[in-house]
Amino acid sequence: YLLLKSDTLQQELTLDGVVKNIRHFAFKDTSDSFSVQLNINSPRIVWNDLKQVMTYGSSPTTQQSGKIIKESLAEVVHDFNPSVKLKVDTLEYSDQLSFNNIFAHAYLENDLLKIRNANVSYGESYIESNIDLDISHQDVLPFDLYLELNNIDIAHTLEHFDYFNVPQLESAKQINGNVWFDLDLSSIIDLNNNDFITSKTIADITVKLEDVIIEDLETINNVAEKIRRVDRFNVLKFAPIESHINIEGKRIVVEETEVQSNAIHAFVEGTIDNNSSEHLWISIPVKNIKRPDLDSIPIKTTYAGTSRKVFFKWVSDKSEENGKIKVLLRKKQYYKERPHGINFRDYRREVRRERKRIRNLEVN
Repeated sequence: YLLLKSDTLQQELTLDGVVKNIRHFAFKDTSDSFSVQLNINSPRIVWNDLKQVMTYGSSPTTQQSGKIIKESLAEVVHDFNPSVKLKVDTLEYSDQLSFNNIFAHAYLENDLLKIRNANVSYGESYIESNIDLDISHQDVLPFDLYLELNNIDIAHTLEHFDYFNVPQLESAKQINGNVWFDLDLSSIIDLNNNDFITSKTIADITVKLEDVIIEDLETINNVAEKIRRVDRFNVLKFAPIESHINIEGKRIVVEETEVQSNAIHAFVEGTIDNNSSEHLWISIPVKNIKRPDLDSIPIKTTYAGTSRKVFFKWVSDKSEENGKIKVLLRKKQYYKERPHGINFRDYRREVRRERKRIRNLEVN
């Protein structure tokens, strides 16, 4: 048992645990492996003080590469075979932002360093993750990450993290709402270049947004000015949005996502991939021509529940048209891009059936 306490900083750290088979660690003359079980607890930690401790004695050179850090980590965990549980009641990130109920359990299983139930909360928001790091390789670090963000307050997050140094976000009159974000990611880090190996990256992402309001955002204002609809897009209020995104290497697939707001109704789906003939499509119902009630948010209709549409195709390939947006009146080309998916006639029949089902529900 060890208690580290600073009356000046008003912080303390408690370490207690069990060392198993220390003889093997000292003399290597037993078959039973050496291991350390350690619990680390603190009622309060200040981030700036923690950073000073972590950087103490470190060299200002660039020698602290990912490869060196990984090799040091692998040596420590193999020597000590640790099982470490960390619990911190409060981590004071700044005068305005504190993280609470921090917990994580790290342990070695064969050559996998596992971090389980790593979680933290702040305000009404909650973050949890699980990580597997394969430390058996010399030049690469394969890993699996599951990350779950619950009820993240957009306005508070932007404010506490200095708007991520994006002037347009800081200058907006209002950006508000709540986010739920699930990420299931597998990838490999190239330790020599300290970068992801994109071709080995696979991810599934689910994003949910609620009560989103965007007011006077420069990026949106610039587009609104070009189409002479500044009054319509100055204050955007959105119905709940849910989107599923799949990533495989550089290929990004966005499943059909309905975006309903007080100003515009749209559907986004498709692919971003320079090595594919598939593209990202935005479907705009023709009813958007009518002037909407800017004070209210219409109910989401689903794709089939909305009649005629105009289609915008964002080209993302290696051709000269890369980055251009094309306007189309039919969606047939969308299905021609996807020879292994549903064909255009089947799509139209499916839409008619769904539209009929919706009408019957409305009648009943």
